[in-house]
Amino acid sequence: MEPKSVFKRKIARINLTIREALLDLKSVKSPGLKGKTILYDTTNHIMEGGKRIRPLICMLACEGVEGDSSKVLPTAVGIELIHTFTLIHDDIMDGDDKRRGKPSIHSMCGEPLAILTGDSLFALGFKWISSNFEMDGIDEGRMRRVLNLATDTCLKLAQGQLMDLSSASDPRVDWRESATDLKTAPLFGLASAAGAILGGGTEEEIECMEKYGSYLGMAFQIKDDVLNLTGNAERIGKPNGGDLTNGKLTLPIAHALRGAQEKKNLSILKREPKKIAELIKQNGSIGYAERVARKIVREAKQNLEVLKEESARNALAMLADYAVARGV
Repeated sequence: MEPKSVFKRKIARINLTIREALLDLKSVKSPGLKGKTILYDTTNHIMEGGKRIRPLICMLACEGVEGDSSKVLPTAVGIELIHTFTLIHDDIMDGDDKRRGKPSIHSMCGEPLAILTGDSLFALGFKWISSNFEMDGIDEGRMRRVLNLATDTCLKLAQGQLMDLSSASDPRVDWRESATDLKTAPLFGLASAAGAILGGGTEEEIECMEKYGSYLGMAFQIKDDVLNLTGNAERIGKPNGGDLTNGKLTLPIAHALRGAQEKKNLSILKREPKKIAELIKQNGSIGYAERVARKIVREAKQNLEVLKEESARNALAMLADYAVARGV
């Protein structure tokens, strides 16, 4: 079941707060562009759509430790803004011209403006996380912990992206899994840990929530990699098989290249992606990636047992199942 249909009210609140956050960019105008609110327009373009999984996890984790999720909404939205910043910069580095079924920012406005759009969302994200200090009932020590965790998370994201770029010449499956762990998992881990921290969770609950989010993030990325090869282009919002045509090493592709011929296979990845597609079928690489994702989801759900609040625990378990069952 789609999260949008189950969590309508929460997602509506998240989207309303996102729109409020973006209003800060209405005052940013360029004389050279005749006073147009160009950054406000580009950020609104990229923020439309999206599943809002990370802010949902943040709010549900807070509820899971019997906290008030309305008090973590600024942090939840801040994390979503930072996530969207990473999408813009990823699209530039990967050369992807589509995002969420629409033109990516750099393909529509050029790389300089896309970089500025991403930078603006990064700054806004930290502004909104920091605004949680002003919430009544929020412990300042816990809030500082969340800010430190957010900073560490962004450093991990940069490291993961660097590993992702480096993996273009290294098809080892364990290397690919490490890049996935650092590139995608940290923001999920931040979202769930921040919810537990600000909700007043115990150390055990916070640790389990961070593990839940990190595992879920890994499974989510692996499923995205599978859908890139097998999904419907209209539903996934970008061309089917883009990872192959771009010569990108995702987990299923790395699995297909393994073995004695991997160096030879790697050399033809960008030149003849159809041959790699055949290797993916021959080696059962889609099935392998699906099995890895399901195993990781099981590990994620084990960490939910510590939560006191049953409805939040069940909702987080449902999100974990959705990560691997979804068709988009």
